[in-house]
Amino acid sequence: MEVLEAIENAESDLATTLDELRMAKELAAALEQDAKKIRIEIVGLKSYAKRQGLTAPHEPSADVVPISANVQMFPSSGPDLELMSRSDAVVHVMRAMPGPVDRNAVHEHLADAGRFDTIDDISLTLSGLKRSGRAEKLGQGLWQVAEDIATAEVR
Repeated sequence: MEVLEAIENAESDLATTLDELRMAKELAAALEQDAKKIRIEIVGLKSYAKRQGLTAPHEPSADVVPISANVQMFPSSGPDLELMSRSDAVVHVMRAMPGPVDRNAVHEHLADAGRFDTIDDISLTLSGLKRSGRAEKLGQGLWQVAEDIATAEVR
């Protein structure tokens, strides 16, 4: 009877753990949405402050340029992954990394760039990229951009 009791206790513990995990995921998703909304609010407030000629004490002062001004834009150090579609962002990260990558590495790079995509989002995106022919699964959880594979085979 001790084994049956241990099994029952383990199943109860598993159910409790899975319930806590589900609640933690829901909380994390809600916090990610809140963070996105706060970022958007900050961008809007900074834009408004600049148009009003206000500067924060920790920011260097800069000239306020009217929206209608002829402004020349110069490329930054790289594309803004936050503004890209998830598929394009994943492909960009995969191209930027040497060799095949796993979904965790892609997730970390996207998070470092300020994106809040989940591991599941990355997995779904990789599957979609595979279906569209933009990425290939190499096995053991490793992925590579399809063009990179074609280039390697030519060599």
